This record gives sequence, structure tokens and C-alpha cells, in this order.
Amino acid sequence: SAPAHVSGLSRFMATPSRRAADITGTFEATTHVRLPVVTRPIAPLPEPAPSALRIAMTSLRWALGGRLYAAEHRRSILSVLAALLIIGAFGLVSQASRLHTPAAQHLTSARAYHDLELDKAMGAPPSTVTPAPTATVHVVKPPAPPPPYNGPAVNTIGQPCHSDILWAPSLSNWTVPPDCYATIYSPDPSKYPPTIGAFGYCNWWVNVLNPNEPNLLYSSSYRHGSAPIPGAAIYFSGLVQGASGAGHFAQVVAIAPDHYWMLITEMNFGWRGGGFGRVDYRYAHVGPGVTFIYP
Repeated sequence: SAPAHVSGLSRFMATPSRRAADITGTFEATTHVRLPVVTRPIAPLPEPAPSALRIAMTSLRWALGGRLYAAEHRRSILSVLAALLIIGAFGLVSQASRLHTPAAQHLTSARAYHDLELDKAMGAPPSTVTPAPTATVHVVKPPAPPPPYNGPAVNTIGQPCHSDILWAPSLSNWTVPPDCYATIYSPDPSKYPPTIGAFGYCNWWVNVLNPNEPNLLYSSSYRHGSAPIPGAAIYFSGLVQGASGAGHFAQVVAIAPDHYWMLITEMNFGWRGGGFGRVDYRYAHVGPGVTFIYP
């Protein structure tokens, strides 16, 4: 029989088996214990939430009275599904076309809307009819000839130099005139009559040399031309023959035999020590940008 220490486990034991006797002749019993198998219930997986298609199918099943798979209703179900697929496809195509529309089309639409609103605010546009082109006739007027001059060949009235030596051997814009015309003078304004303009500037000197013509330089009543005569005022356009950007006034003293070069007198011309409030003489010539004002 089994030993007492194993009697309490009899409900878990199988039939004992004897082993071979040992040297003492005793026997020991070996017991094979079978442990109980414990089984636990496995929790069921959560059922997924019904999808929109499942809900739609369930609704259709209820609408068709539970006969979803009936042959007589299969055609209707397929028609409904096909309609849903067509509607969904149309929506996808519309969305894709809206996403891939070129930005220029949107800009064009916005510009058209802006133009429409602008037309409403501004009223109807004026007529855009282009008149027929007409032939343009350009009439070139010859320069006005100088008035007849019967005065002296040299005009030095009111000036500090009256020499008869007028011309250097060769003439240029930077040739120094001979005799007293090479001197730089500083006139005393108190010895001259009042006139238009401030002392020291080029227009003051021309005005005091023509006391009987108080507005010679600016009045439109005096003739203008391109031919010099002694005593005529000169206007050099900006940057012409040494003039500043604003232009320069001077007066003709004498005309060379070639009628191209002339001896002039001026004030406020920065050359050879001349400048503000100082009088000098130099050579100039006729040409573009040189206008004569006849007293």
C-alpha cells in the first residue's frame, strides 16, 4: 500500500507502479501526480463599430422587409448601389477639377469681376472710336532775320574797355582777347542806374548796358534770332559754350569778318579769374543753343 504521506493526494494520483527492490528488500512507491488544468474564459474581441456602408446596408435590409438576398430585390439593390457609386465618383471628379484649376483662371475671374465693379462705379466708358489718321504737315520756319543795323561795328557803350584791337591771331572759345579786353573788371554798381535783377549776376550786367530797355531779357515784345549784331543780348542755353545748366546771358561787342565768331562781354562767368560781380570778355560763336535778343 502507499505510504501515509501520499494518502492525502489519492484523488490526484494515478495507479502506483512499483520499482525494483533495493538492497534492503523494501519497496517504495512512485506516484505520478496529474495537476488540474485550469481553463479561463477568453474575453471576446470588441465588435467593430458599424461603418456607414453597413448602416446603409442594414437600412436597405429593413426597407426591403428583410429580403436582402431575395432574387426579386437584387436588381433594385444593385441599382441603388450603382447610383451611390456614380454620385460619389461625380463628387470626387468635381473636387479634383476644383483643386487642379489653374490659378490664372481664378485671377482672370477676379479681374473680370473687378473690371465689372469698376465699370459700375465709373459709368460707361467713353467712345473708343479711333479717328482716321490725317497727314501732318511740318512747316519749318526760317529764323527771323536781324533788324537792319546802322550802328557802329563795335558797341562798348557803358563798358570798361573801348580798345580798337579786337581780334587775336586765332580764335577759339578759350582764346584770351587782346589789349584791355583781357582784363577782369569789378564794376561799382553805384555808378550804374537801377535796373531789374541783383548785382553780380549775368542778367544784371546786360540790363545796365541797356537802360532804355528795362525788360529786354524777358519781354516777348523783343525780336529773337540767330544772327548777331553789335549790342544784341545773347542767351546761351544750358551747358552751351561754357554756360551753366540754367543758361547764361551776355552781350555782343563786335562781330568777326567771318560772321561766325564774335567778341562778347559778360558777368558771373568763372574763367580767368572772373565770376560773381566781375566782368570779362571772351570769344563765342553762333550755333545751336545760341539766341540773340535785339533791342
